[in-house]
Amino acid sequence: DVAGRSARWSRRVATIAVIGGGAVAVTFAVAGLPRSSQLWSSTDRRKEVITADLLDQLRAAPLTGPVVLDRSAESFGTPYAYPVMAVLQERGVEFLFDPWASVDIARFGDEREAGAVEAPRLALITGEAALEASGGTVIALVRSLSADEEDRRRMLTARILLELRGGRYELAELPDGFVDARYPAIGSLDAGGRPGDEELLVDVSGLLRSGALALTDVPAGDAADWLRSNDQVADSVALVLEPVG
Repeated sequence: DVAGRSARWSRRVATIAVIGGGAVAVTFAVAGLPRSSQLWSSTDRRKEVITADLLDQLRAAPLTGPVVLDRSAESFGTPYAYPVMAVLQERGVEFLFDPWASVDIARFGDEREAGAVEAPRLALITGEAALEASGGTVIALVRSLSADEEDRRRMLTARILLELRGGRYELAELPDGFVDARYPAIGSLDAGGRPGDEELLVDVSGLLRSGALALTDVPAGDAADWLRSNDQVADSVALVLEPVG
C-alpha cells in the first residue's frame, strides 16, 4: 500500500531531499555522477513514496557489480533512474550502459560504456510492464495501485470495452477525417471494424480526456476514475536482474 509507506520517506534525505519552495529534488554529488537534479511537484507524493520504497528494496537486494543498467523499458519522464544510479554507487555497485545508450554515455562518460564486458543486466521497467516483469530475478517491485484499486481498474477497463464493442458511445462533432487520422482505432470501430483492445483503449483515453467521447452506460465519474487509475499505474516500477547471455 503506497500510502502506508509514506512515513519512511523522511529517512531518505541522503538521496532525496525536500528543498526550499516546496519542490522535491534528487541531487547527486557522488563520485562519477555529474551533479544533477530532478524536480517534482510537492503534491506528487505518490512518486516520492514509490521512489523511497524502490530504493529501500534496492539497498536490501543481493547485488554485486558490474551490471548493465537497461533503461529501454522505462517510460519517458519517470523519476526513478537517477535515484537508482545513486544507490548503486552508494553500495559500490558499478553500472554500465549498452553502446547504443548514447544519451547516458554522453552524460556519464565513455568509461561507462559496457563494450565487450559481460555482465548481468539490471532492467528498470515502469508501468504495467513492471507488474508482469519476467526473464530474470525481480529484486525490487513497487505497485502504484493497491489490489482493490487494480481490481477496479480492470473491471472498468472490461466494462468500457464492452460498451465500445456494443456501440454504446457517442462521439462529438469533429472535423471530417480527424478521428481516422488521430484516433484510427475508434475510426475503425465506428466503421464496423474490429480494432485490438490495446489500440482502442489508447484512443478512448485520449477522446475521454478531450471530452469528445461519451460512454452511454458508464457514468462520467467512473470514466474519470479509470483515467486516473491508468495515470497512476504508469508509476509502477520494477528492477529485474537478468543473467548474462
